[in-house]
Amino acid sequence: MVSVTVQDKIAPDITCPRNISVPCTADIHDLTIVGRATATDNCGNVEITYTDDSTGFNCATGTIRRRWRAEDPGGRFDLCDQI
Repeated sequence: MVSVTVQDKIAPDITCPRNISVPCTADIHDLTIVGRATATDNCGNVEITYTDDSTGFNCATGTIRRRWRAEDPGGRFDLCDQI
């Protein structure tokens, strides 16, 4: 009997939504407003999550960096940033 082991060594490919400016009152967690990252992978479904870095943010002049992460079932991942 021959044993074959399949290994996924390729990380997903993620595409960030475009950088945008929104009013200070906008709900930045509403993905219909700010957009959603997409990803493809050669081996199954991809989980897409994000974290926000708003260090020193103030509404008058602030920016928030959203880091999107796409991870495949094998734990390989790709990142992109949206401002």
